[in-house]
Amino acid sequence: MAPMHPQLAAALGRLNSVTNELRAAVASHPPSLHGRKPSPERWCVNEVLEHLGLVEQLFVTALVAKIATAKTAGLTSEVDAPAMMGDQMRAVVEDRSSRRTAPDHVVPAGHVGAAAALELIDAGHARLRDAIGSCDGLALSTVTHDHRFFGTLNVYQWIDLLAGHERRHLAQIMEITGGAVQEA
Repeated sequence: MAPMHPQLAAALGRLNSVTNELRAAVASHPPSLHGRKPSPERWCVNEVLEHLGLVEQLFVTALVAKIATAKTAGLTSEVDAPAMMGDQMRAVVEDRSSRRTAPDHVVPAGHVGAAAALELIDAGHARLRDAIGSCDGLALSTVTHDHRFFGTLNVYQWIDLLAGHERRHLAQIMEITGGAVQEA
């Protein structure tokens, strides 16, 4: 088996890092407060995590299907320098200065606890890693899926989008809990 493309390994590393930070932030906040909203129109910690789980399930399901279809169609070898998410897009994804409204299908219902939401996130990451692992050395940079706001992204860019979305909501959790976001 060929080693994983360095940029793919780096993107997965960024996703793993922010997920670990997210888990640590949640663990540092008393579970009895996970359901407490900072204000009536804002999400509590549990709702932020439920939202992340819902979003990631949708994205990962779509990506895994696209990867499987592309693999069946016959992917070529990966290029040396696949297109990655640019700094400007990353900044837009992570920026909390402008509030966004989540589509209805990923608005939390408020019935999922932190542990269950984190398990859902972990399960999605495992599914994605398995799909990627089955294509080691193949051109995942040619496997694309459209995002409603950011347009057509390849697998590498989607992984960075997932990491950026988690980082955005990590900052939200830190705002809720009164913590400070530490740079990775």
